[in-house]
Amino acid sequence: MNAALFALLQVTASFLIGIEHNPQATPAMQEQAVAVASRVIQIGTQAVAEIPFTVPQNNSAWPNIEDVMNAPYRNAQGGWAQVGQGVQVISSSTSFGDLNNDGLDDAVVLVEQSSATGPSHFALAALLNQGGILFNIADVPLGTSAPDILSHSIQNGEFVLATRNVSGATTTTEYMLLGNSFSAQ
Repeated sequence: MNAALFALLQVTASFLIGIEHNPQATPAMQEQAVAVASRVIQIGTQAVAEIPFTVPQNNSAWPNIEDVMNAPYRNAQGGWAQVGQGVQVISSSTSFGDLNNDGLDDAVVLVEQSSATGPSHFALAALLNQGGILFNIADVPLGTSAPDILSHSIQNGEFVLATRNVSGATTTTEYMLLGNSFSAQ
């Protein structure tokens, strides 16, 4: 499996280099090439993930909170965990929508990751709807205290989060998923 995945990633890299150096490639073609490469990375990441437990299929093509609760998550040590085993989902801070423009709803959820050696940490977990399950493709660490979330949604492939800090000021941050990286824009 890893050799096939490595070969696929090499072909994808060659494809991107070819598009980049093609003078006839339009910006739209380049954007589409990046989207294809991003999906290859996402599928490859899931393919090599060694999840040590069975993950049930989503209830339907459109995931819901039960599917979020059944998803595999990255824990504080970088391994895979189920909800209740070092990972807690803050279900009131869950958004559904298409993060990777594949036509399927994905999810972003606030999670609390417990650590045996220190305080818990909060993170935004990006969950892709791939192969009939939600899969935690990437996290954004948020620190040791939960943010005061005013609103959250997935719009046009981006996760939009509005928070309030301790002084009462509000901040809106847009996060984008590219490959297996989820970061603020």
